[in-house]
Amino acid sequence: MEHIKHDRLCELLDYCPDTGIFTWKVDRKRLAKAGTLAGSTNGKGYRQISVDGKLYLSHRLAWFYCFQEWPTKVIDHINGIKDDNRLDNLQDVSQNKNVSKANRDVGKSGYKNVRKICNRYQAAIKVQGKTIHIGMYESGESAYAAVEKYKKDNNI
Repeated sequence: MEHIKHDRLCELLDYCPDTGIFTWKVDRKRLAKAGTLAGSTNGKGYRQISVDGKLYLSHRLAWFYCFQEWPTKVIDHINGIKDDNRLDNLQDVSQNKNVSKANRDVGKSGYKNVRKICNRYQAAIKVQGKTIHIGMYESGESAYAAVEKYKKDNNI
């Protein structure tokens, strides 16, 4: 199966790693104007974008956009939110790891609500179905401490 080339993707779309949002760089006739949000949410809750007549999942495009190579496995949304395509929320993992609930509770960091991403640690918690991103930290311990402080400060 032939995928879009990286230079073509960058010609058509902008991606912001901090927000996870793709926007069109070009007008798409009657479909979309340059600067508008690209894609839509599919029936499973994932964002998808049609590019040159082919449908792509946004999280896979985000990985390709940033790393210039297609993911080799399954792109996991670390916080479990299917349309949160921020780069620090994506990881290329095996199918088994992707579906393992245990890995969502205590991941590589060894701490609940803390995820190891590259050499940093993301602190985030779910409150009433919404994920609150607390921040990125140099150690798992400091990220966990930030989670606990946030919970205490907000009576959670």
